[in-house]
Amino acid sequence: MAITNIMNLQRISGTGEGEIQPSEIVVGFEVYGPAVTAGVWRYKCEYRDSEKAIFKCLDPEWKGHTWDLVIEFDAPDFSDEDMFALSDALKAFDSMSKTPSAEDRALVISAEKYGLAVLRSFTQAHWTERGIERIRALRA
Repeated sequence: MAITNIMNLQRISGTGEGEIQPSEIVVGFEVYGPAVTAGVWRYKCEYRDSEKAIFKCLDPEWKGHTWDLVIEFDAPDFSDEDMFALSDALKAFDSMSKTPSAEDRALVISAEKYGLAVLRSFTQAHWTERGIERIRALRA
């Protein structure tokens, strides 16, 4: 069962197989997640309550910076209407005649937190497998 209302959970991986479940996240739990400088960093859970978990970067060169990874456990779901808007926003990134707007970028950034799309750069964005599966199901 896909978890859809938890922000950033789909963006991290542990050392085991399969998706990380919210019940696995405890203080001291280590994961791999996206680095703000590109690539992947290792993070450690430093705080956990019913609403969120905060992971601190363990990379020795970046440790101590404010780039935390926050998992929100009860985030509002990414709605079906948002999915159709995301489809249009991603088309703007592929178009030679249309430039993505600030709203397009904001929607893709939000979708990225749910594991539905990825913003690669100012001019590049694309679906993830999870996003493709969901939009196909909506269109079926």
